[in-house]
Amino acid sequence: MKSVVDNPALAWPRQMLEYGAQVLERTEDLLEQLPQLPSSEPVDAPF
Repeated sequence: MKSVVDNPALAWPRQMLEYGAQVLERTEDLLEQLPQLPSSEPVDAPF
């Protein structure tokens, strides 16, 4: 989150940026980066 990256007391967020991390400003930004779940259609079970 942007607030963590902007915190001067923390060094690790800047290090993560060097590895290619992305700064997210909203929780929705994180959710948009997650892969889609497969369809949750019922599956016939063998029992």
